[in-house]
Amino acid sequence: MTGVKGWYVLVLIFKYWAESKKSWTKNNDTSLLVPYETLVNDKYLKIYKIQGRINYVATIKIQGFNISLLSANQQNLKIQQFHDLFKYCIFQ
Repeated sequence: MTGVKGWYVLVLIFKYWAESKKSWTKNNDTSLLVPYETLVNDKYLKIYKIQGRINYVATIKIQGFNISLLSANQQNLKIQQFHDLFKYCIFQ
């Protein structure tokens, strides 16, 4: 249907302005976050330990998207890729 994407953006903007905002520091526990010194090559976190050792931790980037904003063919492709992800995994 034409115009659905534009109306959906307007609905999302309205929902954002209508919902109550909560502070990050008041409601979420940040004690499990890893403190790091620098980011190396946009892939590794440089972490210092107490004994003076330097450790590196690999990072990944997670990016979400709204599948309803894609075309029908792209939606089918993304759903098929998601299905194949679990199809070839071996679970107990």
